[in-house]
Amino acid sequence: MAVQPVSEFPATAPEQIEHFAKLLSKSEEKRSVFSEVYRGQRQKPRTAAEIAEEVGLSAKRVLEIASPLAANHLFEKTKVGTLIAYKKYGTLNTVKSKILALATNQNKLKKHVTIRNPRVRPQFVKIELAPKARSIAIDVRHITVDDIDNFSRVRSLPQSKVPKKMNPPRLPEKDFKLAVARILGNRGIFKDWGGERNDLYTTHVKVKGRRYAAAFGFKGPGKSGVLTPGKMGKNGDQIQRLFDSAAQVMFVQYEGEIAESVSAQMQKLAIAKSVSEGQRVFYGIIALEDSYRLRAKYKAIFQKATRKRRNGKRER
Repeated sequence: MAVQPVSEFPATAPEQIEHFAKLLSKSEEKRSVFSEVYRGQRQKPRTAAEIAEEVGLSAKRVLEIASPLAANHLFEKTKVGTLIAYKKYGTLNTVKSKILALATNQNKLKKHVTIRNPRVRPQFVKIELAPKARSIAIDVRHITVDDIDNFSRVRSLPQSKVPKKMNPPRLPEKDFKLAVARILGNRGIFKDWGGERNDLYTTHVKVKGRRYAAAFGFKGPGKSGVLTPGKMGKNGDQIQRLFDSAAQVMFVQYEGEIAESVSAQMQKLAIAKSVSEGQRVFYGIIALEDSYRLRAKYKAIFQKATRKRRNGKRER
């Protein structure tokens, strides 16, 4: 999530404020650390020890709290000499009170107006758009695995002939991710890390012959039942982070049922991204049936991915 100067705050600024407020809403310690980083007019970074002294926590605890917040762009992680420190963003400094007010008041947070949560009023309002505003267009398209040229083999396997069972019924997330990367033509090792926007980022996806940057979110056997937005990410914000990627194609994959609410949230975020970035945005899901279609038509690649994980060896 790129933090921009206030004068250039993007159309997704309300979404960012809501996102930051939710990250702080369930922890008083997080709010204390955030408040201390942004306290006063000081522009210089504050070390973990300095913050700890002011908020009544140990320096170690401050590091445990502040590092994930910095990874989510609430402030900047830097160094003062050899010591880890945290520095305020000028953009967020102007809306820090708004973020904290929403973080401490669930009613205000629910009523916060965003593109995903517009305020609807029972009245008609006539608005005269400026000539420049009239040129704004929304270009959002829902796609499936059948629309991806790299996955063209699945087109020969209709839904009616998809295997009802596969062994194993659900692949580990790492196996599925590596197999998809190999199908798309990506080499290398793809490791997860805290605060990442996506599980797989690639510029190799082709839609109708044109190449696009794409971001994938994978959910493995660690999740059960119907996949909902709340099950995606520790704070239920994985879809939001997925759309913060520098990509035009976004996919969520899960070997199970994916709730309609996932697609609905992806659609709203795709609209916001299309408006703010002025470009076409694709989004889609890969649920159980399409996951099985990929595994069936690219069997050798998936088997190789599984062997690689089990053997723990570098692929040749």
